[in-house]
Formats: sequence, C-alpha cells, structure tokens
Amino acid sequence: MTTTRETPSTGGALTEDELKADLTVDQLKQLVGLVEYDEEGDVFPVTGWDAIVFCVGNATQTAHYYQSAWGMQLEAYSGPENGNRDHKSFVLRSGSIRFVVNGAVDPDSPLVEHHRKHGDGVTDIALEVPDVDKCIAQAVRAGARVVREAEDVTDEHGTVRVAAIATYGDTVHSLDPDMPVEHVQTLEALRTNYLAPTRLTAMLLGLFAGVALVVTLAGLTGVIGMSVSQRTQEFGVRMALGAQPGSILTGVVRQGLVMVALGLAIGGVASMFVGRFFTSYLYETQATDPATFGVLAIALLAAAAVACAGPARRATQVDPMLALRSE
Repeated sequence: MTTTRETPSTGGALTEDELKADLTVDQLKQLVGLVEYDEEGDVFPVTGWDAIVFCVGNATQTAHYYQSAWGMQLEAYSGPENGNRDHKSFVLRSGSIRFVVNGAVDPDSPLVEHHRKHGDGVTDIALEVPDVDKCIAQAVRAGARVVREAEDVTDEHGTVRVAAIATYGDTVHSLDPDMPVEHVQTLEALRTNYLAPTRLTAMLLGLFAGVALVVTLAGLTGVIGMSVSQRTQEFGVRMALGAQPGSILTGVVRQGLVMVALGLAIGGVASMFVGRFFTSYLYETQATDPATFGVLAIALLAAAAVACAGPARRATQVDPMLALRSE
C-alpha cells in the first residue's frame, strides 16, 4: 500500500526524500522550509537544504571514508578524468543528506589557498529558496556580502536561478543551487575507464609472460631430451655397473635445474635494471621486491623440474644390454 502525505505549504504530495524522514505532518511543520510564512514575518524563507559543501586536502580519500564508514552513495563525480582539471568533486548522498566534497588538483586552484588557511571544513551551505532575488536583497540589507550575483544557469536539464552570499568568515550560502554536476559518472564507471589502459597493458604483459614461459619449458624439455638421447650408452653402462634408476633420474633433473638456475641468475640481474620501467603498472609492490622474486624463482624451478621429468624418466628405462651391444 502506498501512503501519500500532503505538504503543509503546498498541499501536494511529499517528495521521496521527505517521506524517508518518516515523520508526521505536524512534525514536518516544525522543520525549516515546511512551515507557512508571510513575507513580513519571514523575509528570508528557506524551503529546503540542498547540500553541505566541503573543501578537503584529499577529496578521493574523504569520499572513500564517507562511503565505507557511513554508507553514503556516490551520485556524481567531476575531475581530471572527465575534463575538470581544477579540482575533484564528489557528490555523496545518504537519505536526504547530500555532501559535496571538493579537493584541489591544480596547484593554482583557489581551493589550495582556502585549504591552507582553514584546513578541511565546510565552504558552502547550499539552501533552496522560493525567490533568489528577494532573499539576496534581504541578506544585503542585513549586512551579508554577495559572493555571486543572482543569475540564470541553463543546461540540458533546464534553467535555475542561483546566487551566493557570505554571512560570516569564508563560509558561503548558495541559494537555489539546483545546478547539475557536469560529466556525471558513477565511481565504478570512472574507475573502469581510468584503469582500462593500465589493465590492458598489464593483461598483455601477463599474456606475453605466459607464452614466454611455455616456450621456455618446451625448449628446456627438448634440450634435456636431446641430451638423454646422446647419453643413452652412458646411462646403459652406469646401470650395468650397478647405478640405480633413481640416481639417473636425479642427475638428469639436476642438469635441467642447473641451466634454469643459471638463467634465473642472469634474468634477475637484468630485471633489476629493466624493472624500473614497469613501476607504474605495479600496485603496492616494488619493482625489486625480494618476496616476488623469490616466489617466481621457486615457481619457475618447479615448472622446470616437471618439464625435465619426462626425459629423465626415459633415461631410467634404458636397457643396459642394448646400450652395451650398441657400444
């Protein structure tokens, strides 16, 4: 069942945000913007609270905190990735509360000087009013300073009239700030677009590394297989003299692992110099991370041991009598 309530001031249905408050009409009448007023008794009527705007040193980290700690949802974003090279701006919402978090990107942005003087804090309390011009005139009569003259702003979503005043310090009150944020994107879409080139490069590097590993192991298997074929008589003689198959197998595998270890040593030294060119593709690790090198070396040695197992097993199956007769 859908419940519809009437606003005290307009007689129409409450907005979705007002219904989320889950208050009675009498309770809502006590809230700012929902009470009846006359022009003489209420010369600066406020019909809604649009947003609280913050200036912070790290807008990305602040927005992440509000989302993870308080469960706020990202509604819009503006930043260098979509054309705004002055600052990053995150629009966050929780119920009927909207936060706008701004952080400078350009060193010459006015936000840099504001943050230097005041640190993290509120820069704008955005209010909705029924008549911007009358409210500006009344604010000026009361001693407020006009920061932005009343003007109409138009885009594909429509036209709104906006203005801003400063009543104390550097905190600003924007009036009727219904301007849409340009280049709206969800955080997931932004992250996907921003990381796409890096992910593609990393994927290609991983693919080429996998192909190189397969080719290397195939080559190692071929080299060890050729060596076993050339040493058939040797293995036959050794087994005729009492050598155990296990020692033959171990010797062949050891031969392959020595070649791989030599290659790892040369490659490790080379990667120390080449690795710095791939630093931008690494996350929370260094190009010369010892743990990473150690794990990769163990993995390559294990793969090489498996590759050598086939030729080594064939070496243990040499018939001593046939080998001696061939000799």
